[in-house]
Amino acid sequence: MTTSQAMISVADISVAYGDTLAIEGFSLDVPPSSLVALVGPSGCGKTTALRAIAGFERPLRGTIAIRDRIVVDDDTDMAPEKRRVG
Repeated sequence: MTTSQAMISVADISVAYGDTLAIEGFSLDVPPSSLVALVGPSGCGKTTALRAIAGFERPLRGTIAIRDRIVVDDDTDMAPEKRRVG
């Protein structure tokens, strides 16, 4: 799925807390009008992924786009309140 077809597009993000890598190489495309659930064991990165999409965690690398608008990449880090996701 291309960014223009996805409501939310997460491409190859990695997030760390200090020296601990919480997510490495996470990607996800959410089509418009769809319902998605992240499932997995405790500590696998579900909440960290959602926090990165919402703007509460800054990925070390990767790209996040919401409604065809890049909100995170190497040069961009849009504030959480401007992303309009919940």
